[in-house]
Amino acid sequence: MRDNGNAIVAAVAQIGQTLDLETIAEGVETEEQAKLLREYGCPYGQGYQFARSRTRQRDRQLLTARTSSPVPATSPLGIVLT
Repeated sequence: MRDNGNAIVAAVAQIGQTLDLETIAEGVETEEQAKLLREYGCPYGQGYQFARSRTRQRDRQLLTARTSSPVPATSPLGIVLT
């Protein structure tokens, strides 16, 4: 993240905290980015740092294998950064 990008990310995380909203970062590609997001108070993220892209069908197979019930087609996916 560049300096201007850092400022924007910090501001968005702060807005989320001020409004008591859960903020999810998209496009987290490195551990350094994940660390900065945690420092800014953004506890959730998704991106290549955690998993490469997969097909919807593969996601449903993986999630269904871990649960006893089918996964809805609109199930949100994200990673907890903390």
